[in-house]
Amino acid sequence: MIAALSVTLAALHALAPAAPPAAAALFEGRCGYCHSAARVTSLRMSRSQWRKVVRQMQARAPLLIGRGEVEVLVRYLVNDLKLVPPEAPRRAATGTVAPVPLAPPVELEAPPSEDLVSPAPPAEPEPPPEDAEAEALGPALLADRCSKCHTLNRVFTKIDSLAAGEAIIHRMRKKTGSGISPDDAQVLLRFLASRAGR
Repeated sequence: MIAALSVTLAALHALAPAAPPAAAALFEGRCGYCHSAARVTSLRMSRSQWRKVVRQMQARAPLLIGRGEVEVLVRYLVNDLKLVPPEAPRRAATGTVAPVPLAPPVELEAPPSEDLVSPAPPAEPEPPPEDAEAEALGPALLADRCSKCHTLNRVFTKIDSLAAGEAIIHRMRKKTGSGISPDDAQVLLRFLASRAGR
């Protein structure tokens, strides 16, 4: 199973050799956590559709996909992996259109020509120092404390909002052997808040 996943990921890398390593690693770490590379690369959607899907995945697991990572993932899927619908066939000099197999029709939010070339996303404001600290310490703390009793998949899918996260973290902190100190709880809550964009 691991060998098959490695082969699939290697094939995925071959599709986009010019992709920045950070974007490719982000894709593997975030999308590959729940989906196989073959599942993702079999889809063809417009930029706005990919953005909608990635935002839906972020809403399901805000600890896994941070708010600043959405646009990086969308750019990687569209620009590097080219997972967009094929262009419409052009008319030949004879006035006939050569048949080209197209993907199943999808609802587009904008015409494809405009949708494939979009302006760069606006720069995000610098996070407060507490957020930067939480982003730096949060993942390791989450992995260390929460994975004592649960798989990280369970953590990522159960904590889907700041309110739910706060309740769960405070409840788990009271469990014997959790190792979650009051300071750890604050870091975890700031990490969740920074990921959820609240």
